[in-house]
Amino acid sequence: MGIGIISHRTAEELHIATVMVFLETLEQIKPLFEQETGHTLVITYDSAGSLVREIKKGEPIDVFLSSDEERPNALISEGLAIPESFFVYRKVFLCTRWGDWCCGLI
Repeated sequence: MGIGIISHRTAEELHIATVMVFLETLEQIKPLFEQETGHTLVITYDSAGSLVREIKKGEPIDVFLSSDEERPNALISEGLAIPESFFVYRKVFLCTRWGDWCCGLI
């Protein structure tokens, strides 16, 4: 998972763009975040490619959660994300073996 901060701004609302795989977790922590900080968490979800296109169009996104490293790095290369904010938290892998699915985090 690649994470990149898009904006230095401070606001009453924190806009997070995420791929679908992280949506459920964000929805679970949203009420806790809002209660603890008094800020509203605004979550936008779509495919990583669609989210990058929206960011490039100027959509007000503060944090971008991607399932790959390439897209956040591309935003950094184009000056659309803060380089020091990018980090890889974990890598997700999926595999199939003899017809059975397995998945995990590295």
